[in-house]
Amino acid sequence: MSSLSHGQQNNDDYQAATRVFDTNSLFQCPLCRKNFQDPRILCSNGHTFCLYCVQHVLPDDGILKCPICKESRHFDSVNDMEQLQKNYTLQTLKRAEHHRMAPLGICELCNKKSAYGRCFHCRSLACFKCMNEHEQNIVHEQTKEYTDLVKIRDKLNENISQWDKKLIESKHNIRTAIQADKEKQIKKIEDLEQALYAQLDDLCQNYSTAKNIKLQNIKIDVEKESKTLDQIDPKNWSISDRIHSSQYWLNLQRNFDEQSIDFIYKSTSLSPVNHSYLGEIHLKPSNQENQSLQQYKSSTFDDHLRLIPCDQFVGRQHIIKTKKDSKALFNQSPKIHRKNENNNQAKQGENNEFTTRRMFRTGNRQQHISNEADQQLEDNTPLTPRMPIAPIHLEDYSKKATQILTGPNEADKFLAPKAIAMTDTNQLIIADTKKHRIIIYDLNLKTMRGIKGFLFPDGLCLAKEQYIIITDRHRISKYDWFYGKMVSFIGSKNEGCTRSSFSWPKGVAIDNNYVYVCDSYNSRMIALTHQMRYENEWLVMRGTKKLDPQYISISTGLLFVTAWQRIKPESCAYNAGCIIVYSTDGSAQRCIDTDIQSCLNLSIPEGIVCDSANQLILADRHTSKILSMNNDNQQSVIHFHGDKMKAPHYVCFSSDQNTMIVSDIGNNTVQFYEKQSQ
Repeated sequence: MSSLSHGQQNNDDYQAATRVFDTNSLFQCPLCRKNFQDPRILCSNGHTFCLYCVQHVLPDDGILKCPICKESRHFDSVNDMEQLQKNYTLQTLKRAEHHRMAPLGICELCNKKSAYGRCFHCRSLACFKCMNEHEQNIVHEQTKEYTDLVKIRDKLNENISQWDKKLIESKHNIRTAIQADKEKQIKKIEDLEQALYAQLDDLCQNYSTAKNIKLQNIKIDVEKESKTLDQIDPKNWSISDRIHSSQYWLNLQRNFDEQSIDFIYKSTSLSPVNHSYLGEIHLKPSNQENQSLQQYKSSTFDDHLRLIPCDQFVGRQHIIKTKKDSKALFNQSPKIHRKNENNNQAKQGENNEFTTRRMFRTGNRQQHISNEADQQLEDNTPLTPRMPIAPIHLEDYSKKATQILTGPNEADKFLAPKAIAMTDTNQLIIADTKKHRIIIYDLNLKTMRGIKGFLFPDGLCLAKEQYIIITDRHRISKYDWFYGKMVSFIGSKNEGCTRSSFSWPKGVAIDNNYVYVCDSYNSRMIALTHQMRYENEWLVMRGTKKLDPQYISISTGLLFVTAWQRIKPESCAYNAGCIIVYSTDGSAQRCIDTDIQSCLNLSIPEGIVCDSANQLILADRHTSKILSMNNDNQQSVIHFHGDKMKAPHYVCFSSDQNTMIVSDIGNNTVQFYEKQSQ
């Protein structure tokens, strides 16, 4: 085979080497311009002519000059010329050319004449005429290309030589821009500083004693009564004078306490909205003045507070609460506290100081201890799983989507929306994974807001009305979505396989104050306490092969975990998934696998939900369907394929269960399917 290919290559090279020559001219006699007949070599240079032609041009003197090189040769007679040597090489070439010059096909350039060769560059079949033009065009193109390359080289050399110069110019320009911006900012800050000083001067002048009539009267009364107070002898102080003096000075103190400096300076932090480096002067709200007065009196009576029980200070205008009231207030949550404030607005006029001065600490140490107690109380909040949803019947839902969410707006769309959950107040929580955020969608108000600060949020589970457990890249977090703050977490940004490191955890669920997590790429299940501390783990296996757990649902003390093998590409993942049932201690109970009789095909099962009738509802993104089956009896499997489903990832239901909500990572949407009217 190799010898045949080598012979073919040599033949092609030979044809390519002789493609542009008109070989007929090599076999024509220079004298008669016809094909050689009995070719003879006339001179030492090898010039060949027909024997008949040279015999007819022999002069009378017998000296014949070669028509080409003019070399002379003497012949005695015409018959003597038959002694000229025959050109056997030319005869052999002529016979070979007769066989070689067979047409190869039609010329691919003109599509008219027969082709006798191939272009050396593009291997196109061409006749002799087209081949010459074709070769000239190629030479022209190559010359142009070469000229362009030379220009590029010269340009590169010039740019390289000018690089340092341009770098210095760029540095100078940037320094100039920075300097100009600095001067502009300094000028702006100086102007704002002068404006603040002027505003402060005006406020101070307005609040000065000379402008405050009440303070002037208090000052006059103090000066007037000071002389009387200095003349009192405590040993001979009568009861009536003592009561009168005490009442008088306490009234002056109360009148002075009612006066306040109602302006403060608030520094502002830089933000995309606020670019100012200086703060603003604001009027102080009433409750803030009460807090300032409370701090003042706290420092005044600090020594006494350390020695005397708090309940002995009730008579001092109710500045300090009793132990019982303080403890009751301390145990109230912010949400309940606001509710109580709204309900007790009518009583604030009577006990204003009592309601606004909630509780103050005596010293930094007590304040620090209280903060730690607050944090400990927050972290000890038990996890309350949601009640199982009522029995679901997929056949009751319309397969035509009534609403499709693509994102907050046209310019900001979802990118891989995965786990979703619905609160009791119809707040839909969406893990917008590749946009690194959590989306809160209010089904009642049709409004949407986002919470950023995540890496790749994937799975989520409602723990209480305002708490959720989120799996975020290699971390599991307890998050307060209502206030937008982190409570506690375990894991880090780096993946691992230890008690405190994970690799792309996904599904999460809670039961009996424990958090169960699918540590997907480690092929294991993790059990955590409600304080996000490691408790237990076990491997997820089907037979002898490890599986990647995806999502989880818990019902009646059993864990239903969707899992499948990580197969590349996913188009080969047909029948690769399953549902494994575990007890809470990690003991495998059984495996729900593909069943031909029940038409159950689990390829890539993802989100799973278990209702109160022990029915499993899950999303399979490979088959683009929502499946439902009975946990105890898998003989009947219901398939639901919505008109907008491409790769459904997770499913949940509204509070009244009239709407089924599906997240789809195939088209980056969240779809709503309503129940059909009866």
